[in-house]
Amino acid sequence: MKYLVLYTITPVQSFITEARKALDLANGSRLLSELAKIGIETAEQRGAKIVFPKLQHNIASFSLPNRFLAEFEGDAEALMREISARLREELAVTSRAVIGLWQKPEIEEDFLKQVAHYF
Repeated sequence: MKYLVLYTITPVQSFITEARKALDLANGSRLLSELAKIGIETAEQRGAKIVFPKLQHNIASFSLPNRFLAEFEGDAEALMREISARLREELAVTSRAVIGLWQKPEIEEDFLKQVAHYF
């Protein structure tokens, strides 16, 4: 059976309202775009056909919205869980790198707990 799977990376509003500078806003947007790219790649690897956004070029070359729609034949719930797991993994790796730059390992455990329940 074919399914339409809509995957949305949220919350976007907090990236906007918590930005103190234009650079914060740009970095939040870049992070959401990178996560969307990874989600799309994961879906495509499982055989999904991306319906939205319309990808005409290499997806690494432009900004992506925080959601995508895919046509998928198979276990759609398993696909969603796999995408979420992959995104949590990527967010944890990125977070560890940032925490390392801050040189504050004491916040790592609490932060990674938040990441584990993000999607």
